[in-house]
Amino acid sequence: MLAPDYLDHAPDRLVLLWQQVEDDILRDVARRISKMDTMTSTANWQLWRYEQTEALRQDVVKKLARYTGKSEAEIRRLMQEAATRAMEAEDEIYYHYGKEPTPFAENETLQALLNAGYQQTAGTFHNLTATTANTVSGQFEAALDRAHLKVSSGAFDYKRAVKSAVDSLADTMKYVTYPTGHTDTLEVAARRAVLTGVNQTGAKLQVARADEMGVEFFETTAHGGARPSHAEWQGRQFHRGGAVDYMGKHYPDFEAATGYGTGAGLCGWNCRHTFFAIFPELGAPPAWTQESLEALNARDIEYNGGRYTRYEISQMQRARERTVRKYKRRYLAEDAAGADTTASAVKLRQARQELTDFVSATGGRVDSARTSVAGFGRSASSKATWAAKKFDSVLPNQRGSGGSSGQSGEAVHKYLGKVDLKDTQQVETLKDSFCSSYANSKVENMMVITRNGEVHYMTDNNPRGVDCSYLGGKLKGSYNIHTHPPDTTQYSFSTDTDIPAAFADGTRIMEAVDYKYRYQFAVPREITFEQWETVCEEVREEQNAVMASRGYGFDDYEENIQHVIIDETCRRLGLKCYHREKRK
Repeated sequence: MLAPDYLDHAPDRLVLLWQQVEDDILRDVARRISKMDTMTSTANWQLWRYEQTEALRQDVVKKLARYTGKSEAEIRRLMQEAATRAMEAEDEIYYHYGKEPTPFAENETLQALLNAGYQQTAGTFHNLTATTANTVSGQFEAALDRAHLKVSSGAFDYKRAVKSAVDSLADTMKYVTYPTGHTDTLEVAARRAVLTGVNQTGAKLQVARADEMGVEFFETTAHGGARPSHAEWQGRQFHRGGAVDYMGKHYPDFEAATGYGTGAGLCGWNCRHTFFAIFPELGAPPAWTQESLEALNARDIEYNGGRYTRYEISQMQRARERTVRKYKRRYLAEDAAGADTTASAVKLRQARQELTDFVSATGGRVDSARTSVAGFGRSASSKATWAAKKFDSVLPNQRGSGGSSGQSGEAVHKYLGKVDLKDTQQVETLKDSFCSSYANSKVENMMVITRNGEVHYMTDNNPRGVDCSYLGGKLKGSYNIHTHPPDTTQYSFSTDTDIPAAFADGTRIMEAVDYKYRYQFAVPREITFEQWETVCEEVREEQNAVMASRGYGFDDYEENIQHVIIDETCRRLGLKCYHREKRK
């Protein structure tokens, strides 16, 4: 059998290899996008676009060719190492009971199974990487078209269009396409393929050994942080070939109870559980007692006023690790494109600090394999740190489509008096009047109605943000509404400024308006911001698939992507706290 910790880290070397390929491709894509401002006429644009797409496709093919041999060698090495570990651990059990299994290296049946496992795992990953050139070039072409449309429509200049395109690809670009049409990153595909291949091959070897030794009973391993469906059967004992009552104990059917042999079951997709032979008639005690299983799944980790299981904490940590990687990738892509990296440097600093604080508070440790980015070494890290130091972090009580990255003018703070909160008609008239007066403003404006009816207006004459932090505790329980100027609106709330700020300052209801839409977010009290951000990050990673599932096409992307991310996050959390409607 293979220990859960071993399975968790077995793919790391291969994942790092393919992360490097991903990051090399991303920087190549960013450099090519940055050159689009040299094109003027439509005819020249179409020709350049075609030439760049084909050149990128060929470069990706060459990169993959350089890494394929290394990848196959690493898969073979890992499969051999894992199989040897699995059989040594399993055979120790047989030796303990005086049995004599055929040495692994001399057992032709087991060696054939190992070779078949290697061929299948390597073949699966080879088939996936064979789609990479087309998967990447298709997204590159679409990004060019979106950027060109923004510039040609006059909505964006070249610099902003390039940065927007580069940031979008850095955050969401996929590299492989599965037969089902699902797309994914190379690192995720590598981890999934190898972890699944190693565990399933080890399991087949153990079953074959059990057949050789006449074993009828298995026990599954257990580990903290197991997904709920696996926690039901981890650490328990089963009978092969149907449920039985034996020596006064009931043994459920091995395959039916654990789902062994299916993708969602024991030794399936990304599963870190395995099993081992047991001999009930010899009185072997269970490796996992009921008390230890309950301890593994107990809500015994305190964080931010709540209590969580190790699995929930691990998912929250993974989300923070992904965020660190996200901003490292974005920083390097922007740097390759010659775009402004300041905002990414600031967000990277914040993401690193949040991860450090989270790990310190929950007693975990950072998995460097999940935060590393090829090319982001000491030099890039120092530059990013220096860039962040030159820029003040975004204020927690900030609203805006782009944070505080715009140029602020004179700040205006006005106290407008009080309103009777029970007079709903008066309150709604006040809100509608604000929308009518400022929805088309070229700078952000904000109105706050406090929980005792005070009405405040503010603006920093900044097209990308407005600072309301001077109100302090008056924001708690407030209703507030702000504007998103036509040139910076995302047609919904920003998930990096608006939503975090509303959670942080205790806002009760937040609204925003632009020239086309009005949207509202009632801050949920039944979840924490950490829970919101964990699910929101999952949605961001799947955003293209979610958009497609909702029927949005190429022309709808920019107008609806932020709206869909927030709406889908609410749906997955079971919340009905957000809506958007077109203005009349």
